[in-house]
Amino acid sequence: MKMTEEQDDPLIHNAIRVLGTYDGNEPAANPKTAFRIAGELITIIDNDDHLPNRLQAAIALTRVATPKWCKDAVYEMGVQKDPWVRLALVRMLKRSADWAAVRPLLPLRNFDKWGAGARARACSRR
Repeated sequence: MKMTEEQDDPLIHNAIRVLGTYDGNEPAANPKTAFRIAGELITIIDNDDHLPNRLQAAIALTRVATPKWCKDAVYEMGVQKDPWVRLALVRMLKRSADWAAVRPLLPLRNFDKWGAGARARACSRR
């Protein structure tokens, strides 16, 4: 995870790919490690200026997604302007979300209060 703090985008990209190999669902997986990895990936999706890094982080999140991180991914879908990153987040949610656990965490009762652009970006296929 320390490598994701570097300034070299190809190095960061490869570090994210390695983080994506951690399987938080394995019986021997450490929940604290999975939590830290997921937090780092959401931070990259939210803050990184380099599109390939954000895209790779959205893909990597599939292996360590928990209801809390799925909720954060839904938020990121609403503010993410890049359609490819948004699509990767949608695919991650389809593959990893335990909707029975995620649904109570989502602010969907306030969906009508989201800005029109955020609603369109979260729900559009492009």
